[in-house]
Amino acid sequence: MKIKTEMEFQDYLDSELIWRKQEISEIMALLNFSQLSESTTLRISIPMFYAHLEGFTKNICNALTIYLNHQKYKYSELSCSISSLLLKRKFKNLDVSKKNSSFLELNNFVRDGSAVIKFPKNSFLSYSNLTWEIFNDIMVTLGFEINEINIYKINSQKINSLVKLRNDISHGKRIPIDKERCIEFKNLIVECMDLLKGHFENYLKNELFLEKNRVTI
Repeated sequence: MKIKTEMEFQDYLDSELIWRKQEISEIMALLNFSQLSESTTLRISIPMFYAHLEGFTKNICNALTIYLNHQKYKYSELSCSISSLLLKRKFKNLDVSKKNSSFLELNNFVRDGSAVIKFPKNSFLSYSNLTWEIFNDIMVTLGFEINEINIYKINSQKINSLVKLRNDISHGKRIPIDKERCIEFKNLIVECMDLLKGHFENYLKNELFLEKNRVTI
């Protein structure tokens, strides 16, 4: 995947959202036309809804890092929040090191800041379940504004409920699900994906990944 320009990133966002919304609509249509029992169809829908939220979030974060790599920014140019992700990867063994020289290397690297960034592949894929806590950590790492994060925080309990329900179903538990709850989760996923798309568009348009564009309060 090559994403070198803002337009290519926008096209990727659009295509990711379009096919996911289409599949979610098809899943909902099964409730009315499937030959399967309604309870079975409802149980099938939950892991699919979750998969779209996790997949959309991971893929657009990955697309962002690919885009940033092509811009060849220096560490010193990136915002503190997103550069912390790179530092964590680069010095991942630092927390177990007892050598002062290891911390000296980190200090010199940060002070210099002239190295060109290089996000490793799948920088945001270091988790297994997209719980609210993980989702929030991703938003904070990107440097999203508090008011943006709070929009998602309203649904934090629903997001965690979806994750738990998905895990229970995936592990073979027979969990009853009513149609109203299924529709509620479907609306949650679509709303979160729409919000993410808008926030990432604003993030890229205003280059909020750069320290010079961050608003200091």
